[in-house]
Amino acid sequence: MALQNVPVRLNPTALFTQGHPEVMIPAVDICENDEELLVIADMPGVDPKSLEVNFAEERLTFYGTWTPQLAQNNKTGNGNGKGKKSGQNGQQDEIVEYRRTLVLGAGIDAAKVQAKLKEGVLHVHLPKSASKKRHQVKVKTS
Repeated sequence: MALQNVPVRLNPTALFTQGHPEVMIPAVDICENDEELLVIADMPGVDPKSLEVNFAEERLTFYGTWTPQLAQNNKTGNGNGKGKKSGQNGQQDEIVEYRRTLVLGAGIDAAKVQAKLKEGVLHVHLPKSASKKRHQVKVKTS
């Protein structure tokens, strides 16, 4: 059976706090079929080394960072590769944090959760536990 999209797309939101990195709440799509939930999150530019995905107590949490200045410097070959200082007047590079927590409820087999990042899109596969999978009941007639 094909995955069915939930009719609501959760849009990204930016939170700004003076003196702290910008926090982006990634847009997500949640799809479901009889076997699993699939969470797809837009995290363009995220550094794969900074990406963390956790599932515990019915909550899926993912976090990662993006340094726009470092990404631009790496494209042009002008960066120092460290992501700490931009090299211009010792200014700190801007850091964007992606952070999102979703409460998915019971019935997920936590030991089988898998995540994959490809071209800035995170796919998290959350298999349903056997007790939560849909089973068709045959009706007997006499």
